[in-house]
Amino acid sequence: MVPPILSERVRFQLKRLAHRLWFWPSAYSLTAVAVVLVAAALPSGYALPDYLTFASDSLEPVLTVMASSMLAVVTFSLSAIVSVLAAAAQAATPRATTLLIEDAGLQRTLSVFVGAFLFSIVALVGSVGGVYSDAGRLLLFAATVVLIAVVVGTLLRWIDGVSRLGRMGEIIDRTEEATAAALKDFARRPGLGAAVRDGPAPAGYPVFASAIGYVQHMDVGQLSAALPEGVTCHLAVRPGAFMDPVRPLAIFDVSPDDALADALRRAITIGDIRSFEQDPRFGMVVLAEIASKALSPGVNDPGTAIDVSGTLTRLL
Repeated sequence: MVPPILSERVRFQLKRLAHRLWFWPSAYSLTAVAVVLVAAALPSGYALPDYLTFASDSLEPVLTVMASSMLAVVTFSLSAIVSVLAAAAQAATPRATTLLIEDAGLQRTLSVFVGAFLFSIVALVGSVGGVYSDAGRLLLFAATVVLIAVVVGTLLRWIDGVSRLGRMGEIIDRTEEATAAALKDFARRPGLGAAVRDGPAPAGYPVFASAIGYVQHMDVGQLSAALPEGVTCHLAVRPGAFMDPVRPLAIFDVSPDDALADALRRAITIGDIRSFEQDPRFGMVVLAEIASKALSPGVNDPGTAIDVSGTLTRLL
């Protein structure tokens, strides 16, 4: 069996990387710096019409205002996000805050603000240093106009987004979406690409995990590609299982060598927390935690528990 160019495990790791809060702001910042560097690298031999020629210090006031305002907006946005996450963890459950951090709208908003701030700072430094030619200042002016339009549109969306981000209904909806996606994948691939076994695993040669934690992802295709001809592997766990040194990951019908055991461990990702992607039970647990906390005497919110009950019924 020929493995794909990007294995399922690699795609899972890349997806997790893209969901980190710093990833897209870093990408937008690098893009903004690249535009400034291109403007600085343009030679001065281009003959531009007079109406397209800007003075060397004409953009500095605009860049100064943008840099100072974006710094304040970024600081306020981060403070609002921290407050929302803390409130969500207290009102619902800390397990649900991961879905809020991975929200595409939130990450895109932060990316635009951080990218605009870094663009303004770097462009302002280059303008003060006099490194731009007439063509470079024209490119910088066009990029500034586009960036202002993007920032204004992002601010208008952020006003509505930040007001909905920490609401209980929004947290339940995000958890339902993640759980529904995992349930649909489970219905399509009950064995994650492997044959579903009836009954317990037969006796054989177990392979144990080299780390302690939860099974977050299993790449059955990568494991199948590493199996020698005629060797059968019986997986003993599913995503969401807690692994320790005495619980086997899988059982082979023949004694596996070190290379095959390492291939099994590489195909199964183990982390400190559970993941929603291949573990629909985790979504159910998170929803149950939200309902349980809502029914506690300190909160006394039966409406949220009723909402979660309807959500669980819809998912099932």
